[in-house]
Amino acid sequence: MKKIICVLMALVLMLSLTACGANSSYKSVVKTMIKAMEKCDAEKMTKIFPDEFLEYLCEEEYDDDYDDMVDDLEDSLKDSMDWWEDQYGRDI
Repeated sequence: MKKIICVLMALVLMLSLTACGANSSYKSVVKTMIKAMEKCDAEKMTKIFPDEFLEYLCEEEYDDDYDDMVDDLEDSLKDSMDWWEDQYGRDI
């Protein structure tokens, strides 16, 4: 549960920070995030985060195991998508 909360907090924080960056607009960040969520693609999701934040999260929460961090994010994305499908059906 702690990791899921951390990932969700990271998503909110990184979305706002990345949207403020000079090289991207918030629309492209949101579009990438939604597509990654729909496909449960953790690698694509990590593309919207600054490298420094991913390094920090990896060091602090995952004992420097990047693959474990990505796997946990993917599991969280799948759980989230399963919940949405249970609540609203597959054709949302």
